[in-house]
Amino acid sequence: MTRDAFLRMETTGLYTIAGIRDQSADGDYINDATVTFTLYNAKKGADGAETVTGAVNLSATYVTGSDGDYELIIPHTLTLTREAIYYGYVKAVKDSTQWLIELELEADYL
Repeated sequence: MTRDAFLRMETTGLYTIAGIRDQSADGDYINDATVTFTLYNAKKGADGAETVTGAVNLSATYVTGSDGDYELIIPHTLTLTREAIYYGYVKAVKDSTQWLIELELEADYL
């Protein structure tokens, strides 16, 4: 199974959410959305799925001059289990439109 990325355990991590685009025919980059990230211990909606304390609605900041890139800081204080799979949900909202991106992430010491 392919992971989208790794979560660095016990390390504050700077993560880039690269190239968020709208769903128009042109696929324009979204450079002015409100972007948040929430981490779950299982796939959202699955039995037992809960948010990870300290990783709920974390704000991502637009990278000035980029094509839809946003940066997010995930704190080192999260309680994660090594080699466990987590699901991160990126929500981008602009005007009345919302995009949701699901990421499968593995926790490890890197």
